[in-house]
Amino acid sequence: MKKLLFLVFAVSLFSTGFAQSLEEVLQNHFKTIGQEKLTTVSGYIAKGKITQMGQSMSIKLTIKRPSSMRLEVVFQGLTLVQALDDSIGWGINPFMGDSDPQKMPNDQLKGLKVQADMDGAMYNYKDKGYTAELLPAEQVEGVDCFVVLLKKADGDEFKIFIDKESLYDPETGQQIHNGWNCC
Repeated sequence: MKKLLFLVFAVSLFSTGFAQSLEEVLQNHFKTIGQEKLTTVSGYIAKGKITQMGQSMSIKLTIKRPSSMRLEVVFQGLTLVQALDDSIGWGINPFMGDSDPQKMPNDQLKGLKVQADMDGAMYNYKDKGYTAELLPAEQVEGVDCFVVLLKKADGDEFKIFIDKESLYDPETGQQIHNGWNCC
């Protein structure tokens, strides 16, 4: 019996020695993706195409510090635009019959503000009004992941997965940015 209790104690001591705190996980993640260098970038433009069910859409995303962004999606000759300049959001949605800029509803404006954060929601999360919690590890498509839950006082929350081995987004193998890999 004494041997069994010692074994249980030794195993629990050994396993807790390798447990990482939220701050350790984030610190390692930021170091891996070069977050310090990323914070020196003043803006970027990303372009791409999405093809679904045989239909192709061109996408262009422009983000500038401190919190401005513009997303353009071109589909069948029509261009959808969503934009944010600090706290003013607007959009043009020709698919809904809008050819003139319309003020962005608050629920969409909140999402644009998250996208416009070039450093991502996790970086300096406390300064941005989030609380964070390290949840039990999960697997994403067979990859063991740390799970970080970010919550804002207004009830918004993001569940972010970080590959335990590479410390990158488990689905794309890329750095995690702006919480886009959240669910």
